[in-house]
Amino acid sequence: MMGYRNIDNGFIAHKRKLDGERQSLETHLLEVGQIAGSLAKKIGLDRVGELLGLLHDLGKYSQEFQTYLKSAVAPLAGAWIETWICNRFAKHYL
Repeated sequence: MMGYRNIDNGFIAHKRKLDGERQSLETHLLEVGQIAGSLAKKIGLDRVGELLGLLHDLGKYSQEFQTYLKSAVAPLAGAWIETWICNRFAKHYL
């Protein structure tokens, strides 16, 4: 992965239901970018995979989403679709 520097700017990607632990949005995007790049490397598209991983949750940088996420107790309503997509398609690409 390119030489990114992780700076906690207060934006969060996830809030764990069990204990309220938060993952910074920047950390999340960098980690997903690295994983997606590694997986896409199998088909020669590592840079594309990395870019898609970096961009996949960019909308979470909106103040509206951050307000919702910081006040949310239940899992995000759309989180089920991420699980479904992973379960449905991962076996074909991994």
